[in-house]
Amino acid sequence: MRLPVYSSRFYRNLFYRLTILGFATLFLLFAGKYLYYIWNNLQIGNIWFSDFLAVFDCARAPDIYDRSKLDAFQEALGSQHFPCPYPPSFYFLISPIGLLDFYSAYAAWILGTFALYLAVSCHRKQSRWATFIILFAPATVLTFAFGQTGFLTSALMVGGFRWIANRPVLSGIFFGLVSIKPQVGILIPIALISARLWRTSTLTGFRSSVTAYAAK
Repeated sequence: MRLPVYSSRFYRNLFYRLTILGFATLFLLFAGKYLYYIWNNLQIGNIWFSDFLAVFDCARAPDIYDRSKLDAFQEALGSQHFPCPYPPSFYFLISPIGLLDFYSAYAAWILGTFALYLAVSCHRKQSRWATFIILFAPATVLTFAFGQTGFLTSALMVGGFRWIANRPVLSGIFFGLVSIKPQVGILIPIALISARLWRTSTLTGFRSSVTAYAAK
């Protein structure tokens, strides 16, 4: 016996809504777990759990590429030994947070890069579910928890691809800045050349060169 069309549509919609509710619940539970994790560590003054400490050390250390000096600087802070795996252009971007204390720098880094990520990821016609995923996806929560570079890198890549057709100059600037993560940045020119986007590809290379030179 076949179900009426309206009944079949009802069950499909119900299944769709329950699936969304299930994923939303999992995302919120995951976010709650790590928010408690952050709160608990900050309450006891444990700042060593955060990957941001490596970024903070790179912003304040006198010579981030001299391993002995970097180790000595980190030992003076009571920190673990974190190498600086980023190119000089990254130091050029993060140096302002080195003027702040750890907690202020952490807040400025996370909130600033998240605001940039949110600005380039959202648009007027976006569904509420898409906005929810941007805000509460596990990758978003983990970046908040550990202070990684995910928001910055994602914002630069999303912004580059978003404006690649209408604003090639702005797109090239964003893609050029992705070179702060060489393992990611090296793929961008390959994609642009493959798509025959010569103007954006040229601007990407130029922007990477300018940033690298300015960081010397």
